[in-house]
Amino acid sequence: DCNSLRGQPCRTAPPIENRVVDGDFCPVSLCPLPETIHAERPSEFVVPGDYDASKEYPLVVVLHGFGAFGSIQSFILGVTQQVDTRDFVLVHPDGTVDPDGRRFWYSGASCCGTPQDDVGYLTSLIEEAKSTFNINEDQVYLFGHSNGGFMSYTLVAEKPDVFKATASIIGTMSGYTWKHRDQIKPVSILQISGLDDKIIPYDGSMSPKGGWGGAPNQDVIMDFWKSLNQTKTEDIVKISDKTTAHYYKDGVNGNQVWHYKIKRFGHRFPHKGNGTGISSAEEIWRFFGAVSRKSEERKVPKTD
Repeated sequence: DCNSLRGQPCRTAPPIENRVVDGDFCPVSLCPLPETIHAERPSEFVVPGDYDASKEYPLVVVLHGFGAFGSIQSFILGVTQQVDTRDFVLVHPDGTVDPDGRRFWYSGASCCGTPQDDVGYLTSLIEEAKSTFNINEDQVYLFGHSNGGFMSYTLVAEKPDVFKATASIIGTMSGYTWKHRDQIKPVSILQISGLDDKIIPYDGSMSPKGGWGGAPNQDVIMDFWKSLNQTKTEDIVKISDKTTAHYYKDGVNGNQVWHYKIKRFGHRFPHKGNGTGISSAEEIWRFFGAVSRKSEERKVPKTD
């Protein structure tokens, strides 16, 4: 049962049949790794059950939404369950706690109390993950939800050489990051947006009070990323009555920009069970795989 797994010296993805016992998630088992990484702000992680230190793995960093927890968010979003099948290392850190006890990411937005150097923290966390595990440095990905989506944009804006790509689910750029966009370098981006989102409005009308708003309409933001990445092709695919995908590809360094627009949909995580016709997690894996393959294709010398 779960009690037999708790307190072991590291975290791995357990066998599928052991993931849930009496409604409880059991994410730990024995292996020669630490229980957490980063001593000052410890973060939990999950590695494949057959983790092999001689083999390189992709690294996926999940950034939770406002008020959430990294491990819970990763499980709800369906990331934790795929560590074994997709063979990657998962790190799901927690943001700082605000005066009301809610966890947040300081994405250049002074929303939640004392400013935090979360760019510095997350960058150092990733470096420690690289030194702890055998990570493929060309396959470091970000996956941010809501406030975590804000933070994912801030991270790739300020540390573009660290990440291969980022996915923002119902998040957007903070006003601070948008204001400093002239300093941003090309990186692959996926954005999933609800067109009726009242929390983070698609039209850019979010109040700049507290540092949250200030970025424009999401279409303008995506036009910026398309231009920055110098994408050359565009494919528009109607996935369902609600969801339309816009794929912009063949950019600099093989970069891509994917944008999913969901009609009649608010500030929720899109999945096939709520009428969007997509699984956000599956689309993100497709996106990460696509930009990774393009990167590998560019490394193969052309022959006559």
